[in-house]
Amino acid sequence: MFIVDEISRPFRPEDIVDIQCSSQTEHILPGTICSKWDFVFEWDENCVKSSVLEEWRQHSDKLCDEALVETFPNPSSSTGTDLLEAVQRMAKQGPGAARNFIEHVMATPPEGIRAPDDQIRRAQTFFYTYSSPILSSLMHFSLAGGFASARITRVLHAVSYLVPGKSSKSGEYSITQTTNDRTFRRLLETLQMVLDAMGGHISLVEREGIALKPGIHDLTPGEEGWRSIVRVRLLHGVARRRIMERIRHPELSTEGLPRYDFDVDGYPINQEDLAGTLSSFCTAPLFCLARLGYHPPLSEKEDYLALWRHIGYYMGIDQEILSRHFSSLSVNNKFLASIIVHLLERRESKEESLPPPTMPILHAVANRPPFPTSFAHHCALTRFLVGDPLANYLQVPKTPTLEYCFLRTRLLLARVPYLFGRVYRIRDWESRRIRISREGLSRVVRWQLGMRRTVFRPRQEDGEIAPGVEQAEAVVPNMVLGQAFMREYNLFIREMLGVMGGVVLSVLAIGWKARSWVS
Repeated sequence: MFIVDEISRPFRPEDIVDIQCSSQTEHILPGTICSKWDFVFEWDENCVKSSVLEEWRQHSDKLCDEALVETFPNPSSSTGTDLLEAVQRMAKQGPGAARNFIEHVMATPPEGIRAPDDQIRRAQTFFYTYSSPILSSLMHFSLAGGFASARITRVLHAVSYLVPGKSSKSGEYSITQTTNDRTFRRLLETLQMVLDAMGGHISLVEREGIALKPGIHDLTPGEEGWRSIVRVRLLHGVARRRIMERIRHPELSTEGLPRYDFDVDGYPINQEDLAGTLSSFCTAPLFCLARLGYHPPLSEKEDYLALWRHIGYYMGIDQEILSRHFSSLSVNNKFLASIIVHLLERRESKEESLPPPTMPILHAVANRPPFPTSFAHHCALTRFLVGDPLANYLQVPKTPTLEYCFLRTRLLLARVPYLFGRVYRIRDWESRRIRISREGLSRVVRWQLGMRRTVFRPRQEDGEIAPGVEQAEAVVPNMVLGQAFMREYNLFIREMLGVMGGVVLSVLAIGWKARSWVS
């Protein structure tokens, strides 16, 4: 049982109302203790009824969609194109949808949504302080658990994103090394967007000795984090347009895959999808931190939520949704619970849909450098974070006792650098750890992408990268700077191990002396 936010009164298991269908939320009274997939919360004014969320599904991102139609009259002409640059060029030609879009994303978010610059920097530091558990939560809770939603899965299939193909014989997923590599690259591209938003690109610029503009952070309009977020928003618009074209022209749909039903699901990548995804990137990892043994102060978690609320403006989420449901951590916890109830419903017909694609994703991330971890580990961590009921539905294997012990040991070892930084205040060690995490993660992503930095160009209809894109996005490696970073990293780790070893030896020596004195 996972308690989502505080519950105002004591309760017994028999007091809990298990929500089987999201339509039940239309009649739930305030103060009712509710449960979905073992996530328990108290229904109050911050929860969102099913009918409201269904209404959100009838709204897409009009500014973005109209800008793309004006810039690319032929939908297929956007393939392999830098969407942001194309829309910016169109905006320069005069008034129109493209200019309206660019003026919108160049503006500062309004009061109540905007995060001050100091708060943005604190939140970015928070991310790198807890980067290991946050990224684990994004992978094994937000992403793996989110695939319980048939609506989300239908969108992914419609645009051939993240999910491998379907085996014609069994109806299951066809998992091969090729599909694993393709899925992993797409996960890395999403991670690049997150790291850019968290100021990771600036760390690479600093390593190169390039002077930064004073007072500028990566979410300032025109900077790299902002550019990545807006490009992903435009990429969502392309995906939405492609699916809508298939709805209008059913003959374009791929045989053997579930068709997207507008009457049932509303617009693809609609306002509920966008707001739910934003919450899964900010509040869901904060919920998981305690499960993983980290307990940051509330003020730092509120900073992190404010950062993602700020990002949500540039992602095209309705301003009323952001100001109302992302106003505080407690409020957004209830919003996340509402999303779990509404989106993560059981499939009614197994014959008409594929199983949740969680397992192919876990296969894709297993045994990857620089710190390879087994498929069994990823399954165990997913079950640990999402709980047994949801893990069973996602067809995640049960965790053997020995593997569970290995998991808890790895989680403890992962906390060692964090705990060490809490007590070792010499030579500004914790600040160095955060800086190395910031630069190191960006370097690893760029390396695992094949020395490529994506600008989120639309792929071909079959999900493959368009010809010439990899060459256009290639990054020339600077071996000197890379080796300098590795030397700094190695010295950093050796310092931690040396200090810990010295403490252990000192304790043993003192114990030996004390024993000799007693004898």
